[in-house]
Amino acid sequence: MPWWVLPLLGLAVVLLIAKGIVVLAERQAWLLAVIGCVFAVAVGYAVRRVRWRGRALVARPAWLSLSQIDHLGHQQFEETVRDLLRRDGIRAHRVGGAGDRGADVIGSDAWGRRVVVQCKHTTVGGKVGDQVLQVVSGTARPIHKADLALIITNGGFTRNALKNAPDYAVLLVDRQLLGRWAAGGEPLYELLGVVDPPSGRWRLKAKGLWNS
Repeated sequence: MPWWVLPLLGLAVVLLIAKGIVVLAERQAWLLAVIGCVFAVAVGYAVRRVRWRGRALVARPAWLSLSQIDHLGHQQFEETVRDLLRRDGIRAHRVGGAGDRGADVIGSDAWGRRVVVQCKHTTVGGKVGDQVLQVVSGTARPIHKADLALIITNGGFTRNALKNAPDYAVLLVDRQLLGRWAAGGEPLYELLGVVDPPSGRWRLKAKGLWNS
């Protein structure tokens, strides 16, 4: 069979299909409209499913490396922190976005303590400054009623931020702690030295802070 026969047959089939569509549009326009609507709905649903599954695969693994975390977007990072908290048994949900007033993830632990987290996804080597601690300290408890206020970043913290964190009563999770937590080796509370509440009170072993 000559090489040009198959392309010619293919072109003929395409022309026949196109002609059939034109005839259908002229005689049964309503049927063509219905088919088009069904097709559009099916495509939209398929696209949403693909996007949802893509977010789930990126944001919900049980263990993550720092390299994977570095490649997340800001929203995906917030979702990842939420899911890691859930892995630790904390009922957490994401609230971040415009006007979040210093809270990206809010949760409640097994003792009913309210956990408020500000997530800071930075470029590798980036540092979170003291001004972020001021915002979190000023909103976590008065506005969000936090018992535990945290800032979690894939970067680091400036010297002033590290120095002033105990005064602000804000717990800091830097790149090193995040890597250990995300790898699944230890729960976040153990890494931070948060002790179970004795006699209705809890304390932060590492920071020497008390709350009731």
